[in-house]
Amino acid sequence: MVRNDGAEARRERMEKISRNLNQMFDRGEKPILSTTVCEIIYSTGLSETKVHEYLKILEKLGKITLDFRADRILNPKRV
Repeated sequence: MVRNDGAEARRERMEKISRNLNQMFDRGEKPILSTTVCEIIYSTGLSETKVHEYLKILEKLGKITLDFRADRILNPKRV
């Protein structure tokens, strides 16, 4: 059975964001936090609050590290 509800859509969006960030990390990039947030807002139509919520969830899961002072998203495996 395929779930087609809000929770599944939310998980898929977070998964896509995580995948895109991992591709950037694989290329050796350190994404700029503010720019990445704007790109996610533009591509998904999500609000800034929701994007920050998703990024904080990914950080708590250990998938990324947010550095607000340096305005960067870091790969936790390389911090």
